[in-house]
Amino acid sequence: LVDHRAQIFVARLIFMGVEIKDEAVVVVDPYSSGPLLVDELHHRGFPVVAVRTSLNLSEAVLETWNSVSFERVIVHRGDVMKTLAALQREGRVKAVIAGSEYGVELADELANAMGLRGNAMELSACRRDKYKMQERLRECGLRSCIQRCCISTLDASDFAREVVSWPLIVKPCVSTGIEHIYKCETEAALAEAVLAVLGSKDSKGSRREAALVQVFLEGTEFLVDCVSFDGRHFVSAIWEHQKKHSAGFFACDRIAAVPYCDQMESDQAKIRDYVFSCLTALGVKNGPSQCKVMFSQTTGPCLIEAGGRVHSSIG
Repeated sequence: LVDHRAQIFVARLIFMGVEIKDEAVVVVDPYSSGPLLVDELHHRGFPVVAVRTSLNLSEAVLETWNSVSFERVIVHRGDVMKTLAALQREGRVKAVIAGSEYGVELADELANAMGLRGNAMELSACRRDKYKMQERLRECGLRSCIQRCCISTLDASDFAREVVSWPLIVKPCVSTGIEHIYKCETEAALAEAVLAVLGSKDSKGSRREAALVQVFLEGTEFLVDCVSFDGRHFVSAIWEHQKKHSAGFFACDRIAAVPYCDQMESDQAKIRDYVFSCLTALGVKNGPSQCKVMFSQTTGPCLIEAGGRVHSSIG
């Protein structure tokens, strides 16, 4: 799909003195904060091609879409080879980057197929599936959540009796933002939450077949924004994340930037080193990432989840 408004947009960049590169950058699902990434690429002179994995997303997500920003828009129909062929017709591609959580898997696949910098494909599922993510950390000797992947309320009830720890968190194995995340104080609330997750659908419209139940983590939640290059990780920002909890649901209250501190024994250093270990364990080698981490002075940091995309309020 060609939008002539995009050509006018590029003409304006040239008029502003921006040197247009002869290599394009592909951004997969540039929603939520993804347009900010697109803006930065334009300021650096890169033409941007958008790949959309689906047109059936929530209204809140689709409202962040801006077709004017792209040289071309390609809609992925489930066939990676066809999407790859469409991209190859666009000429030289510098990089493939996920513009939001929805595009993480396809961005990895396309970058790998095109021989571009990307992330470890054998660990792709561990970067998207929250259950597999935690199990991978456990395999690597890193602190992880106590959890069980449950296919029924009976599974969840057995887990609750086994860990003897309340409250428990229930959420989908694969999701975005704070979608279907429940804090359960009783067995009745636990059963209700598990049924809610099992009765829900994912972003592709498929019914979820399992619910992830985890022991609640005590402490202060932090968001850690990083960028990686050839396996080296760098922190761009750390944020303290405050949430409100009401009637079993979570809502973001506010976030505040944490001042930089390079002291070896500081909380920031402990969080940073742990996050770097998590990113390495999950096969993150290139591109942006955001990790949610719970930190306690007594137990240290523990990953809640990691996302292979830029900081986002929607996902």
